[in-house]
Amino acid sequence: DKNSWHDEWHSIYVSDPNIDNSETLKRFWGDKGDHFLTEFYPPLYLFLLKFFFKIFGYVDDYGRFFSLIFGVLVVPCSMYLAKFFTNSKKNIFLIGIFLSTNLFLIWQSLEIRAHLLVVFINLINIILFLEMIKSKTLIKSSVYFLVSLFNISLWPISGLIFVGKSFYLLKEV
Repeated sequence: DKNSWHDEWHSIYVSDPNIDNSETLKRFWGDKGDHFLTEFYPPLYLFLLKFFFKIFGYVDDYGRFFSLIFGVLVVPCSMYLAKFFTNSKKNIFLIGIFLSTNLFLIWQSLEIRAHLLVVFINLINIILFLEMIKSKTLIKSSVYFLVSLFNISLWPISGLIFVGKSFYLLKEV
């Protein structure tokens, strides 16, 4: 598509819902037919995008909509996270305004890339961590661990956040 950047084209090409999963992985690892160009992140996002395309249609704008969903969800998640640090409804509202008008988040919401899904999952993960600290239960700990595993599988650099939270937990023991 003429409206997509090269990296978005890669996401669209790899996430084709009309091909089997082995072909998806082959494309992910770099087979573009006439040359090889690989991406350096796990393929989980592309399989999620492929599933989304399978349900809603294989159109580049639908891939943008997939990102937009998570871009919109980042705002209420951030506002909820802010409740852990302030009781001021004014501050929480301002966070929502600032995030809603943040040009970088708006731009990323229009890209067919994993970035806003990663931000959303990281926010959920941090919220679950703070909830788990408030009251440790097996269910909260298990959900936190599963979301952390999903998060690291989606974007390995997110493991640094997990490591930081793990150090915090070790310090508390």
